[in-house]
Amino acid sequence: LLSKVGTFIENSKELPERKSRQNSESHVQQAISIVEDFYGRGLTVQYIADKLNLNRSYLSEIFSKQMGVPLKKYILDFRITQSEEFLFTSDWSVDYISQICGFSSPSYFSKIFKEYHGISPTEYRKNRHKRERQIVLVK
Repeated sequence: LLSKVGTFIENSKELPERKSRQNSESHVQQAISIVEDFYGRGLTVQYIADKLNLNRSYLSEIFSKQMGVPLKKYILDFRITQSEEFLFTSDWSVDYISQICGFSSPSYFSKIFKEYHGISPTEYRKNRHKRERQIVLVK
């Protein structure tokens, strides 16, 4: 009987830890969904925390632990990835792309883009189109 009571106590200690881990994983997935849906707006870590009814520091901590990157950087990375796609697939201006990807200004977008790629968004677009034409010519 004492053995069963001991096992029950041990198992009951694990339940809150497991539930907490599941909750944090769920919160991170919800945060990712919010980034995907709202990256083009004035999205901040605080906004996401408010949407999820979580403390900003707590959300940042669980996001970093699970994803290996801070939430603020994840948002920026996502915006850059989206801008790359628009630069490649559209004829939209760099100013417009910066706006729809949620950057505060075209100059800030260009600065951040250059930090990521070492070239401006305009040069990136030209280089991608050049590579695409080279691939077509090779075929």
